[in-house]
Amino acid sequence: AVGSSTSNAFADKTEDAFGGLDYWIVKVDDAGNVSWDKTLGGSDDDEPFGICVTTDGDYMIAGYSNSGISGNKTEMNRGAGDYWLVKLGNAMVAEPCSTAPEGSFADNITPVSAKLHWLSDAGALKYLVRFRQSGTPAWTAVPSGINNKNISGLMPSTAYEFQVRSFCGPDNKSGWSTSSVFTTSPLRTADTCEASFTYSIVNTGLCELTNTTAGAASCGAPTIFYWEFCGDDPTNVENPYYEFTDTFCICLTVTFTSGFISTTCSDTLLYTALEDIGISDGLFLYPNPVADLLFVSTSDADMRSAWKISDLSGRQMDNGKLHHNIPIDVHALPAGMYVFELDSGSRRVFVKE
Repeated sequence: AVGSSTSNAFADKTEDAFGGLDYWIVKVDDAGNVSWDKTLGGSDDDEPFGICVTTDGDYMIAGYSNSGISGNKTEMNRGAGDYWLVKLGNAMVAEPCSTAPEGSFADNITPVSAKLHWLSDAGALKYLVRFRQSGTPAWTAVPSGINNKNISGLMPSTAYEFQVRSFCGPDNKSGWSTSSVFTTSPLRTADTCEASFTYSIVNTGLCELTNTTAGAASCGAPTIFYWEFCGDDPTNVENPYYEFTDTFCICLTVTFTSGFISTTCSDTLLYTALEDIGISDGLFLYPNPVADLLFVSTSDADMRSAWKISDLSGRQMDNGKLHHNIPIDVHALPAGMYVFELDSGSRRVFVKE
């Protein structure tokens, strides 16, 4: 089908307008789904009147044009509205998913996560992304309905590669794109650009929270504070009080003058009866809150310690032995607060999403 359009790329239209009216050619399948579209025109009004298929399988579009040399127009205007014939060859209307997605890159890179991007493929219904540590054979594949994907559960200071393919129908998919490589950030020490706080129980049902976040040359001074309490109303007071009636959890997000943002829930705390759980220096869990893979950072002496995970009632939920740089799979745990404890006695509270 052919018609005129003044629209930029949106919805079924995949290319921007050139100016004024443009030729807009759309091919649909037997079910009425858009297979591909093409925008033709120059800087002025160009309006098509008809289209036909030529004997060699290409498309001929006829109409008028007021445009000079611009956009797709390669000849000067002869005055007012000119006839404008355009032959559209197969090379200009490649079937969707005939080539792999291009323009892939990663940003928002942290020690354990990244956001992957690629150029959208006209006609693609969904995408499949696969990633792995560089130099290793096994891929992890995740689907995406748009042309980007957040991934997590990565290792700090590690090179990863990823590829993308598009799906335009049950039996129509592209090949894999060329690999793009990114490296996760190193794990920052606890006192560098990290949100932190302390708490104290003032009396029954009232907790005093104190921001202890320190600035650093790399991130500037902390300026904006945002406290969350697992569903209760948040606050941006720097040192707030919090009224509670049962167990509760705390997350503090701090924005530094450099624009760097840090969130910590690793000091997620408790009800008065749970104060003896404690928080141990030298033991760090990340990410916290966690959805799938929990990484443990501790002293060399504890690196091969036995560990256990208990709920806040003391019931053991899981156990094992630490292995260097190998995360603990906690995806099967129900959402809630848990205590991670080493056989050395070090312990830490974390939140399972």
